[in-house]
Amino acid sequence: MFTTMLALSAFAFAEEAAPPDPNGYYLGGRSGVAVPIDTVGMAFPTSLEAGIHFPSNLSVGLRFTFQQDPPEMFGYDAPWAVGPLIDGRRFFRINKNIELYGDLALGFIFGVDEPSGRNAVMPIGSAGLGARVMPGGSKVYIAPEIGVTSFTVPYMGLALGIGTKPVLP
Repeated sequence: MFTTMLALSAFAFAEEAAPPDPNGYYLGGRSGVAVPIDTVGMAFPTSLEAGIHFPSNLSVGLRFTFQQDPPEMFGYDAPWAVGPLIDGRRFFRINKNIELYGDLALGFIFGVDEPSGRNAVMPIGSAGLGARVMPGGSKVYIAPEIGVTSFTVPYMGLALGIGTKPVLP
């Protein structure tokens, strides 16, 4: 989490010198807990995320995720997995500090099977509902989220980051 906050600080200083943009952006880190079916214990995925938030209140971003001890991937048992997901969100403004959103993400994760050393790749998709809170008009946000990954694994997570809201028409 320290590296995420350090990256966010550097990004905030660089943003001050940039010209105004009608689009918003977000850059953050997220972590959570998932409960995979047919496994023992819980999973704790961690991700870095970045994206553009358009005036239409849609956003598109990229999330890079890491997971220790993921569920079996097509018969392969990898001790860890990493991978990218393309993230799409639709925001609904409640007030100037709170936005509710729906989230759809598609991508893949990959790891190395422990006994055989073979590569294991698994497509992954997730759907969730969350709330992004930016208190007092600040650029810092906190976003709790619940959802389901690959239509079988329930999760809950929390994202922290910086961002701006788009200029609405």
